[in-house]
Amino acid sequence: MQDVQRAGNRELAIGAAMACVGVVLGAFGAHALKETLELNGEQFEAAWHTATQYQMYGAFGLIACGLAAPRFRCQGVRIASWLLGLGTVLFSGSLYILAVSKITKFGMVTPFGGLLLILGFITLTLTAWNSCGSSGCATGIPLEKSQTEPPQ
Repeated sequence: MQDVQRAGNRELAIGAAMACVGVVLGAFGAHALKETLELNGEQFEAAWHTATQYQMYGAFGLIACGLAAPRFRCQGVRIASWLLGLGTVLFSGSLYILAVSKITKFGMVTPFGGLLLILGFITLTLTAWNSCGSSGCATGIPLEKSQTEPPQ
């Protein structure tokens, strides 16, 4: 059980840090980078805004995973966390780079990040919906026995 709680703590910490960075980057884009983004064009300014917005969605998803990990002792939460984390990095990261560099090839990565975010939220939804009963969870992959039972 301690491994599951530690995993939940890690996801909470990463989600909170990701939210903090999202707020910082949002403020940075609105103030320090405002002139650069305006010079790059309206679509690049919008890309920066979208990146910060979706970074917050991913952060809140990771925070939800961290809170859910001790309750739903299965791989579903862990899989959702990885999907949300990687999806956020790919989606928002590609948009941040696109907005400041104007290299449009980075925009090709964005849909893959978006797909991972969607899959992460679906995985978390199914895990919670199925409540990880005794036979496993939404993914059908329970944690190892040593992680789901208290030590004797």
